[in-house]
Amino acid sequence: MKAIFIFVVILTFSKVLFSDICDQDELQKFSLAHPEKIDVLFTALDHNYPGLEKVKSAWQQKDKVNACQELLNYYSTCNSGEWLRKKNINWMDMVNDTSSKVEEILKDVFTFQNVQGTVPRNAQGKLNWNYSPNNDFQWAMALNRHYHLILLADAYFKYNNLAYAKRINEDLRDWIISNPYSGKGQEYDATDKRQWSRIEAGCRAAIWPKVFYSLYDVLAPDVKILMLSSVPNYLHCVRNFHAKRGNQLTISLMGLAQMAAAFPEFKVSENLLDYSKKIMSESLMEQVYPDGVQKELSSHYHEVAFRNFYVFAEIYKHINKPLPVEFNERVNLMLDYMAYIQSPRGYGPMNNDSDYNYIRKLLGNVNETYYRNDWTYIITNENEGEKPKLLSVFYPWAGQTIMRNGWDANAHWAFFDVGPWGAGHRHADKLHLSISAYGQDLLIDSGRFTYVGFKGGQEYPWRDFFISSISHNVILIDGKGQKPKTGVVDQPLTNAFITNADYDFTRGEYIEGFADIEDNISHTRAVLYLRNRFWIVVDRINLEKPHQIQALWHYHPNCHVICEDKSATSIDKGQANLRIIPISSFDWNVAIVKGQEKPFIQGWYSSTSNIKLPNSTAVYTAELKNTQTFAWLLLVDPNDAPEIVDTKMSSDSSDKVCVDIKSTNNKGIKMIIPMIGNVSDASVTLHFPHYEYSGSGINLSRIR
Repeated sequence: MKAIFIFVVILTFSKVLFSDICDQDELQKFSLAHPEKIDVLFTALDHNYPGLEKVKSAWQQKDKVNACQELLNYYSTCNSGEWLRKKNINWMDMVNDTSSKVEEILKDVFTFQNVQGTVPRNAQGKLNWNYSPNNDFQWAMALNRHYHLILLADAYFKYNNLAYAKRINEDLRDWIISNPYSGKGQEYDATDKRQWSRIEAGCRAAIWPKVFYSLYDVLAPDVKILMLSSVPNYLHCVRNFHAKRGNQLTISLMGLAQMAAAFPEFKVSENLLDYSKKIMSESLMEQVYPDGVQKELSSHYHEVAFRNFYVFAEIYKHINKPLPVEFNERVNLMLDYMAYIQSPRGYGPMNNDSDYNYIRKLLGNVNETYYRNDWTYIITNENEGEKPKLLSVFYPWAGQTIMRNGWDANAHWAFFDVGPWGAGHRHADKLHLSISAYGQDLLIDSGRFTYVGFKGGQEYPWRDFFISSISHNVILIDGKGQKPKTGVVDQPLTNAFITNADYDFTRGEYIEGFADIEDNISHTRAVLYLRNRFWIVVDRINLEKPHQIQALWHYHPNCHVICEDKSATSIDKGQANLRIIPISSFDWNVAIVKGQEKPFIQGWYSSTSNIKLPNSTAVYTAELKNTQTFAWLLLVDPNDAPEIVDTKMSSDSSDKVCVDIKSTNNKGIKMIIPMIGNVSDASVTLHFPHYEYSGSGINLSRIR
């Protein structure tokens, strides 16, 4: 009872503190201090909109203060933004988040992308909205996206602490007054000011309506008028200066739709809803392949784009404006992709500019709306739902294969990339292979770490390392990596993937050259996964003259790696381990490199922005005089280092390679790997003392 009484007192006090009525004097002061903002607001309003009769009358009488008061009265009871008025926050739709803590925010301390900074104030006590503690414009971008208002609002709803509401008022008032709109959006790559960049404007346009409506009772009258006076600016800025394509467009247009839908009282809102619907529908079809993969080919930016398309659809559902059927179908395919590519523990692959992102939670959130039994089966690790008809999958437009042996948390999982470079956020990583097994990531993509190429006026080499071939499980020529050219394709891959109950097989080719090397060099890689057992990787390097090659295998930082008889292996007791056994007719020099910075960077891993860890990288070096084919046996064990087994290439022709493996119990396996021609020519034969089984592949592409 006492707690209820205290809550009522707090709520009553908050209404007194922030009420529109008791602050008539403040509105008068505000109208005198900022007449131009009031003029912008009321010029943009449709005074004939139903419910604004008193507003129109007061404005016609040139009573600005009363017009503001009547407008606030209108918004306190109208139906606009009804879906945003809930006294709770579901911010799943706001694209990114911030790791800042609310108590730190009250002290002007913010943490973005794992970098903490105290934002300085000027002599008038205003925050420096251009500040970045590490010379990274991305930090200032995050500050100006106002994600911290999300945390403050959420904390206020949970704890009814007026300090959080007070800080929201202060920051909104400060930002709006300190950062007037010039009538033109800033370029994305401008590093001096981020306030009206098209992305930041789009993010705030998505966030502010939720803040306005859900916190209406505790926003000060002048802050509400300031926010409303900013609506025309956002509608103009985002409409006229949004990006033309890619995830930047989706961020901006989702925000534009949110703002226009939440404030239908403005003259241009209806037209902008039609505009947003047209552009966003066209963009969805343009930037997402028919197999459901966003063309930047980054699992992270696929998720960013998906969130914005998904929320965009939800906005139009709230205002009863139907979207094209194909819009919802393509969004559903994007979600389906995230369901089927996730690792056994629910993480997306770290392809192109991606972090180690847990995507299962998002899938669980939207699953309530887009319910499918197979997705439930996936996200519950086989505990609920219906078993998917597909196990391993191939996305022919993206050129991505996911190989697995089940859906439980300890299943084998591999990601193999044979597709194009990507429309943006690209890494030189074609033919990269990642592997996870028994709950442990083993072979990894090194991540993205940073977007900063220069720091303090000097070249910052870490960006180059993380986007280059040297940080991926590919092959270098004379120490040089790939220099890809094809970012987007206009047709899907064919003859690249087969699967059956026993194995998966994928083959790809890189033909676009290597940095600073004029020779016509190509790399063909074929990967066969014998389900429940191992992976065979076969590489063919086509050379016109002698070159040195380096094959790279990057282990997860949790793996302790040694080299035994040319075989790299992790040796961690009680957890999964991976052994790499080379199969070739020539000798390799092997080195395990970890945490190296000189003479060049190697052996580093970043699961999230601005944090990197040393990791063991097996570097296999050989001198080749001409075209050579060689292979790798990748063995996993749940508890110990896998044993070394006998391997050989019993034949190597221009079209096929035969790999033989004999284990310690004398059971043999023969694999035929087609390096050209039909991938369906791949076959596996198991030899047992009294039994022989031979199987061949069937064509099955995941084409929607």
